[in-house]
Amino acid sequence: MMGINDFKASNGWIKRFRQRHVAGVNMYTDDTWKNRVQILLNDYRPDDIFSADEMDLFHRILPDKTLTFKNENFSGDKLRKERLTVRLAVLQ
Repeated sequence: MMGINDFKASNGWIKRFRQRHVAGVNMYTDDTWKNRVQILLNDYRPDDIFSADEMDLFHRILPDKTLTFKNENFSGDKLRKERLTVRLAVLQ
């Protein structure tokens, strides 16, 4: 990968990488959240539990890059802000 075949990350390297990129999970919070969700789910039938998410679909936006011939000028266009919000839900 990337021309590096023998890379081995030390514990210090991993720790500093995580600090720089704010990578990590608070395990206490994670376990607490899982327990709370399980308690809440016990009050519902499986047929009543859905997973849902929402996303914006920018259906009229132009690509931010284009192919042109060398030395040919291209005048860009402002990005459109029109969008369609889509919400998807599936039965767990």
